[in-house]
Amino acid sequence: MISFLVQKSEAKYWKDVVQNKNKFLKNIGIISGPKLVDTYSNQFEADFLKKCVLIPTSYNKEDLPKDILDCPRIYLIEEEVKSVQTDEKLQIKVLRYVSQILHTTVSEEQYPVPSRFVIYPPLALLSLNSFGTKEWHLFFQSYANVDVKAGLFDIFAREWNVSHIAINEPIPVGDVMRRPLSLKPLYGDFGVLIDGNPSEQDFQKAFWVSCRQNGIYQTWAPLYTMFSRGNSIEKARVLNFSYIKDEIIADLYAGIGYFTFSYVKAGASTVFCWEINPWSVEALRRAALKNGWSIYVVRNGENYEFKVGTHRIVVFLESNVYAAERFSKMNISARHINLGMLPSSEKSWSTATSILKRESHSFIHVHENVKDEDIETYSSEVNSCFSKMLAKNTVCVTNCVKSFSPRVSHIVYDIETV
Repeated sequence: MISFLVQKSEAKYWKDVVQNKNKFLKNIGIISGPKLVDTYSNQFEADFLKKCVLIPTSYNKEDLPKDILDCPRIYLIEEEVKSVQTDEKLQIKVLRYVSQILHTTVSEEQYPVPSRFVIYPPLALLSLNSFGTKEWHLFFQSYANVDVKAGLFDIFAREWNVSHIAINEPIPVGDVMRRPLSLKPLYGDFGVLIDGNPSEQDFQKAFWVSCRQNGIYQTWAPLYTMFSRGNSIEKARVLNFSYIKDEIIADLYAGIGYFTFSYVKAGASTVFCWEINPWSVEALRRAALKNGWSIYVVRNGENYEFKVGTHRIVVFLESNVYAAERFSKMNISARHINLGMLPSSEKSWSTATSILKRESHSFIHVHENVKDEDIETYSSEVNSCFSKMLAKNTVCVTNCVKSFSPRVSHIVYDIETV
């Protein structure tokens, strides 16, 4: 299900649009205020959310009208939304349990349950401000007893049909491996946190979760790798790119396969990936096999001899600074290059130009966080920079993925050779 995150000033307009198409979910209704901030503070800044409302719809990604899909004023959020009735039933059960522990009457205002969340089977991932009232804080401080906590979270786990519950917190800005170092497990066995390079046994013992987006299976170990559900629309856009079928593709920041898998599904001959987090590489490997795609992992210092058609995905567990050398030895070049690193992918621009196919209709997809007032100006600067580095004429198309913070957006600049 797709919900529309829009400015309050445009709420009536977009509600009318959705209602006229019989897609508005009246049983849920428009969501705003503290509830909206609590739910999405791990994706957007609180100040930005206070100016917005969320309009729930019955749209799926596949049937979104193009004018809505391309509208820069809408942030599309893909999720499953629980009904109000389910929230009320769960709230009553939780209040009853807390009341029994405290031996007093308690209220929903004191002990609100997280009303919206994301489930990645078998994990329920809660937003940063869940259990944020002073009463909840005091409850958890006073009743650190494992049995009391387990009894409480047993209620949530049964209601949500999960075995694990955790609170999601932002990825540290300076962590190039993009690890969820602040993930707060609340319920279930997440395993022992491993420092250093993991062994095969470590992979086997770890806790893994999964989801499907655009029909593509993805998996990851939440203690060690992040997952961004906000990129689903961009992943869908990649599926419709031109000049992918039977082409060589490079993904210089592969992660767990966010965009890699979209290129493979779109018909790429081979996608060459670079990733420095071994947990992400293992996640990518597992999901590729689950999707039925052949994959080969190459570690730093190992040789790889490329043969057409041998593997759909080749992952180099090393820095992408070695990409140019690898491509030169294989005597190949890439039709599309994905640079999916935030807040900026600029460190890999030179590498990208060195491995791009020197023909018309070759593409570099540049991911950047940009101030809203600078988006168009920066588009010209990025295009000019790549045109000079490639010594070829290029055009640039600007695509807004989502809001990153107030007045800052995640932008993808599509650089195309002409």
